[in-house]
Amino acid sequence: MAPANVCNYNRFLPDFHDYHWWPGYRGFGHYPEHFHGHMPMPDPMVPVLPPDEHAIDTFGKDGIKFNGTHMMEPFYLADSQVLHETNTLTCMFPAVQQKFCGTYKLVVVLTVFEQGWGRHNLRTYTIDRGDVFELVDDDSGESGNIIINTDSTGARENVLASVYAESDDYLMATRSRMMIGEHDVDGVDYYIYAKLKDGVVALYNPSDWHFNELIFSSSNPEVLSVGADGTLYAHEI
Repeated sequence: MAPANVCNYNRFLPDFHDYHWWPGYRGFGHYPEHFHGHMPMPDPMVPVLPPDEHAIDTFGKDGIKFNGTHMMEPFYLADSQVLHETNTLTCMFPAVQQKFCGTYKLVVVLTVFEQGWGRHNLRTYTIDRGDVFELVDDDSGESGNIIINTDSTGARENVLASVYAESDDYLMATRSRMMIGEHDVDGVDYYIYAKLKDGVVALYNPSDWHFNELIFSSSNPEVLSVGADGTLYAHEI
């Protein structure tokens, strides 16, 4: 939807790049707020040819299909709902909206709360599930209430590149515990960080964690055990 160079909006006075001044699509990541999409305007430098029934389909250098005039691929914005199962949602494509034949892919766009992300703690994820089904206009297709499961395993995609703590060494007294966010007897903070595959570093919060589950274990639980939330328990030696 006509992405724009975000640096053009940062040359004005503060807040002049707010979405209500620029209702067009500005690309993900730049103050992701609610905005209204718009159709791209014709390029005055590109001549628009009249429709020709004998024209041959070609593809321009930008990947847009031409047949005398610009062609746009059909899409459908489906109603969706987050289910009670972990990492599961559903969407519906009713028959009355199935107007164009062809192969359809499923693209999921999620806007989730993430502490410290942007001005409003909202982060947008785009998940491309690939081609899912094809609509046909003959008897080769199926009819009825069709349910397509794009991920039968229910497993969440791994978005973590690495996990590390604030320090490699902590000093604890026997029969004591240390929760994440506390410090040891030398004042060294006990924090755990996760580096995501996109380069972002997230601070682990057991009560508010939106990424892959972290599983903790101890190589010597008789001396030091660890809880499911990362709490360390030092035992009598």
